[in-house]
Amino acid sequence: MRSAPAFGGLRPGAWRSEPSSSAVGCPKQREATKQRLSPCGRAAQPTYRAQSPGPLPLEFWSSAAVPLEEASTPPSSWYTSTAVQSLEQEHVFGKNWLYVGHQRQATSSGDFFTTEAGNVRLLVTRQSDGRLQAFHNVCRHRGAAVAHGSGYGAKHFQGSTSGWRYGLDGTLLENHRLQAVRGFQAAEHSLLPVHTTAWGPFIFVHLDRARHMPDVQERLGRAEPRMRDAGMLSPELQHVGTRSYHLSCNWKVFVDNYLDGGYHVPFAHPGLASALDMEGYWTELYETVSLQCSPLASQPAPDEWADLAAARTAGGHGPVYAFIYPNLMINRYGSSMDTNLVLPTGVSSCKVIFDWYTHHDQACNDDHVRGLIEGSEKVQEEDMGLCAEVQLGLSSPAYDVGRYVPAVEGPMFHFHQLLYDDLRRG
Repeated sequence: MRSAPAFGGLRPGAWRSEPSSSAVGCPKQREATKQRLSPCGRAAQPTYRAQSPGPLPLEFWSSAAVPLEEASTPPSSWYTSTAVQSLEQEHVFGKNWLYVGHQRQATSSGDFFTTEAGNVRLLVTRQSDGRLQAFHNVCRHRGAAVAHGSGYGAKHFQGSTSGWRYGLDGTLLENHRLQAVRGFQAAEHSLLPVHTTAWGPFIFVHLDRARHMPDVQERLGRAEPRMRDAGMLSPELQHVGTRSYHLSCNWKVFVDNYLDGGYHVPFAHPGLASALDMEGYWTELYETVSLQCSPLASQPAPDEWADLAAARTAGGHGPVYAFIYPNLMINRYGSSMDTNLVLPTGVSSCKVIFDWYTHHDQACNDDHVRGLIEGSEKVQEEDMGLCAEVQLGLSSPAYDVGRYVPAVEGPMFHFHQLLYDDLRRG
């Protein structure tokens, strides 16, 4: 679901400009980029073999390696099966860098917040030496959480059922009535850490500590300088709000909706569509990232979008939308930005966390911030109903697979290929 920003949530198209170029998305530049991409728009294709995935409870997707124009979407069972959900937790959320929050949530020693990555509970802390460090939010006694919510300046964390107390660095400091336990070593019962790093204001974790992986910047590949150039790491942006939404759909339905290149926008969000040049969008696909961009409409937006348009067109260019596999969206527009993090909560349900940012000069302008958030929520509410309808259809015996719209749905196909690659390689 598209956030209203920048006309909020419409991710039609990607930004073609090279970081060093002043011609943002000019036709000649777009044509040059197209020539560098494969027929389905991917910069680097994983290798697929035409065979079933063996013992995995994953229905075979015959279109994984065919051109976009010939491809069908993945089977509906990907969106309705508990077995697929289990595979995703292990092989998608368990083996990729995952966004968990922003640095303003923990700026000083002892600051912390709790969150989830798939079905894994996490505690993210700022250490006394200034490092960010995340741990599994699980007491080593009986598995209860050791922290809830967020806080500032904490010196320790304590399990709610046992009283076991852990230091800021995860070390077990205190336990109770274990004198008769043979061979107990406190050092072997510290909180379990996870790989933690930051890219600009964004905090990422990797749950697989046994696996060597490239750092986040390397993982983002050639898209990283593009996103920098779009201002997604600008130090002038200030966080101004967070809200969570609970949706009645599989998490991938939300992602698919985001990645349809604005195909549904004229029908689901006509007011939003009137503020954009729907014919002029373009997309660009990278290893684990897709970028989309929509030029601004030449005619003024309707009255209901006028204030939003003024706030989001500062700088004279249209919105830039980035999807970072597997579940993060970053939307940059005008003087503002928002992020959408989608987390599975069940086979047919998910939670989406929105964070809004704006230029620090506007951060105390209540009218500006209110308009920013309300504009996003208008589109989000419309999309929530749309995604719930899609989930019902995916569960129907009348539906199995669909077809892509090649002109706009390359980013969605790209997402499905990355997902299938992870699930098959397990």
